[in-house]
Amino acid sequence: MSNRVQYRDGKEEKQAAGGPADTTLGKKIDANTWDFDLKKDGKVVGHVHRVVSADGKTLTVHNTGALRGGATGDETLVFDKQ
Repeated sequence: MSNRVQYRDGKEEKQAAGGPADTTLGKKIDANTWDFDLKKDGKVVGHVHRVVSADGKTLTVHNTGALRGGATGDETLVFDKQ
């Protein structure tokens, strides 16, 4: 059994307790792109923009606002498929 959240376009999903957000609202932009609003107590506290490259080998994630560990800021993460 996986604890991974399956996001649905335009639907709020509850998040695990203790994180920077209690719900996430996902919006599918196109086949490779998703935007997420991170919400805490109904208020938007952060935003995530995820893009998978056309060849499927690179995932770029840009986070703004609430980050893990209680920090706030702006970060970009790039993952390459091995």
